[in-house]
Amino acid sequence: MEASRLLAVDHFTLALLILAVFVAGCLNGTTGIGFANLTSVALALLLDARAAVILLSGITPVIMLLPVVRYRDEAGVLRRLAPMFLATPLGVLIGSYLLVALPAPAIALGLGVVTIASTLLALRRGALVLPAGWERRASPLIGVVAGAANSAVGVSGPILAMYLLAIELPKPAFAFTVAAMFASMGVLRLVTLAGMGQVTPATIGLSLALCVPAAAGIRAGFWLQSRIEQRIFNRLVLGILLLTGLQLVQRGLAGLS
Repeated sequence: MEASRLLAVDHFTLALLILAVFVAGCLNGTTGIGFANLTSVALALLLDARAAVILLSGITPVIMLLPVVRYRDEAGVLRRLAPMFLATPLGVLIGSYLLVALPAPAIALGLGVVTIASTLLALRRGALVLPAGWERRASPLIGVVAGAANSAVGVSGPILAMYLLAIELPKPAFAFTVAAMFASMGVLRLVTLAGMGQVTPATIGLSLALCVPAAAGIRAGFWLQSRIEQRIFNRLVLGILLLTGLQLVQRGLAGLS
């Protein structure tokens, strides 16, 4: 993929891409999730799905540093969630195997169905709170599943967000944890792609350029988040998860048809 390919598109399409990345950043700054989903769709429409994955792999580790730095006072939560973070690399390896062994559309469809069912249940009955004493055993399992989902279909937000809502993390700790998890998985994916020769000076330049509107959007999202109460914040997260689940189902059905 060459840089000239992006410059060759018409100005209106390019403006839509910049707007989409800005809105995705705003969404992420407000709720902690949603950036990868919206950005990947916009990039796939403008370029193609493969280019979207490569560019997003360069954007995510950089952009996710903004919430990590902003909410650095919440770093103490890393001790609580250390088993989840430590189990993630194992999940990435499992996801890589699943990506080869199973059809990617089938994985996306299964993850989408689980996401929709869990989200609808939470919207109907309220937050799905994890029983006391279960977190110690659930945390590494979530790390494995989130890592596998990220490696196999490029989407780990639904698994991670539902778990963090279930253990009732407050907004700042939620945002810090999600950003730290996405940044670490983004680095793993970027290193993998670099090892495969997919990262070039052109892709690095494009990724860094798209970080500018994304960063502006995230800053706007920070402002919005400070003005949203916890209950509304949880509802926004669940709404994004529902849309993500529908997108995964659509991707899976389209790929299997």
